[in-house]
Amino acid sequence: MLRLKNLTIPLLMDLYNGNEQNLPHDVVYTLEHNQLVDIVIQNTVALNGVCESHPMHMHGHQFWIHSYGT
Repeated sequence: MLRLKNLTIPLLMDLYNGNEQNLPHDVVYTLEHNQLVDIVIQNTVALNGVCESHPMHMHGHQFWIHSYGT
């Protein structure tokens, strides 16, 4: 499981400002060509107590939605 070091600053803001210290540099997944991978994206309650919707999309990959719920 990928865990960020500092959850108080949004990762995109860190990257935008050129700060990569929050990225875990020791987590690399090496995959075989055409290997099937399951990625679970779970939308949870934010630090302010609100469950916000985060739409996801991918470029240049095929994907299937296995399930979804509320």
